Amino acid sequence: MLIQLKDLTKTINRKNIVELVNLEIAAGQFVSLLGTNGAGKSTTIKMILGLLSPTSGEVKSGLRKPIGVVFQQSILDSRLTVEKNLAFRQALYSDIDNVWRQDLLERFELEDSLLQKKYGVLSGGEKRKVDIVRALLGKPELLILDEPTTGLDIQTRQLIWQQIHSLRSEMGMAALLTTHYLEEAEDADFVYMMQSGRVTRALSRQELKSRFRQRRLVVNLADGTAQTFSGVLPNEVPRILGNQPTWNDFDYRPVTMDDIFVSLVKEDTHA
Repeated sequence: MLIQLKDLTKTINRKNIVELVNLEIAAGQFVSLLGTNGAGKSTTIKMILGLLSPTSGEVKSGLRKPIGVVFQQSILDSRLTVEKNLAFRQALYSDIDNVWRQDLLERFELEDSLLQKKYGVLSGGEKRKVDIVRALLGKPELLILDEPTTGLDIQTRQLIWQQIHSLRSEMGMAALLTTHYLEEAEDADFVYMMQSGRVTRALSRQELKSRFRQRRLVVNLADGTAQTFSGVLPNEVPRILGNQPTWNDFDYRPVTMDDIFVSLVKEDTHA
């Protein structure tokens, strides 16, 4: 086991920011912490990294290499060039050469000319790709990604995930993702949903996919209201429509990942 959290709790000003979190990451696994802002995801990450001490509980580590981390807010120096920022990180690893760095730069479509630019003048997408290259320089056993694609355009998000999944496959690297984008978590081996500092449920990939295969029926009624039905089979649609008062039209389609996220949060809120 690379990482094991046991009853991890962090209390600040008498409020539990993270409460009794239990989580495991095995070698090569892709695990996601899914939740809205303020759910406790980033605080959990900081305790895993040793940047915050738990109030109670423990973090057990079986790692042999430093963790690669892409922080929600970049820690690179905006006044230094990309070259110097990466060189400082690369200097920590005696067995890492420029060939590996160049490979990473090419994978994330970062031109050589960008190396001489100051980090602070890069676009948001360029900064995020440099952050990821930096995190991968040491060929980590575990890559932690804290909200890595928030605010990025769809093309950049797709490129980042394509390359991360490719590198994970090649290196046998584990990954821990925090996100509020459910579609980014759908390939995870396990998805831990966090709400108000607690893990409210853990879903395997199969369980998540099962929910994703469901379909949703929305019936728009004549009075301007709408009725929503989840998990509806095709042969059930006529019966449901027949049981409604006068209706204008309906929408029958697969549920989206956002639909699933909202329904899971509602279930946990009323549990």
